[in-house]
Amino acid sequence: MLASGKTRNTVTLITLEKPDGSKTANMIDTLVYMAEQVIPEDNPQDDTDHHKNIRRLTEQPIKTTDDRLYPGRSQIIENFNPRKAPGPDGITSDILTPVLKPYPKL
Repeated sequence: MLASGKTRNTVTLITLEKPDGSKTANMIDTLVYMAEQVIPEDNPQDDTDHHKNIRRLTEQPIKTTDDRLYPGRSQIIENFNPRKAPGPDGITSDILTPVLKPYPKL
């Protein structure tokens, strides 16, 4: 590609100007500032009735007819290989183990 003159120029965003005229100092500062602009603050006092109901539902344990102890589940968790590469979902054993161990009926 270099010989044909078709090189790609990539732009790395390092600095942003804030509304007060100041600028972000480095890439981390820039990423934090961008996240603060895009991700809304989660303030329960601003919840609508719909949002209040969702918060209430997330605090209740899930009970379904499928709740049962999976035979051999603890053995499967113990046999997770921490050095194994993740599958297409990107989930590794070090993510799954602390999530699954406290819930014996998952």
